[in-house]
Amino acid sequence: MKRIYYAGIIILLLILAGAFILSPYSPLNKINVAGETIKLSSGYSLGESSENSSTVSNGTNDITISGTKHIEKLNQSIDDYISKVNETYSVNKTKFPMKNKNVIKTVAKSRNSSTKITKYWFVTNNKTFNMQTENGVAGTEKVIKEMISSMD
Repeated sequence: MKRIYYAGIIILLLILAGAFILSPYSPLNKINVAGETIKLSSGYSLGESSENSSTVSNGTNDITISGTKHIEKLNQSIDDYISKVNETYSVNKTKFPMKNKNVIKTVAKSRNSSTKITKYWFVTNNKTFNMQTENGVAGTEKVIKEMISSMD
């Protein structure tokens, strides 16, 4: 074979490898938090990470995903959080609409500044998780829904 054919084959393989890495099936588009795999939304990448917590970002919005200490006790986890921050934050708790999943949204507004912490609480495979964002940007709830749905 001529060199040009070898070069063409190598270029074709590089293009295919690049397309796979950028595709939704790439292992680079997934993270593992507390033993659960989460598919990242388009434009998001992994930032800081530990065994039970990871932060993903798209440059303007950071979302921290955590497993909580209570297993399968969603309301207990939320109540513990509310009692922990109650002195400095006013917390509003509502149901977050999702098909086939019970998700609770809490919005904690600081009593003395403009800080607003939004958390989305849910149970997957008998583990309680929350996804948190501070002063979230437009489209955050869509991203949260996509990531929660990817855990099923």
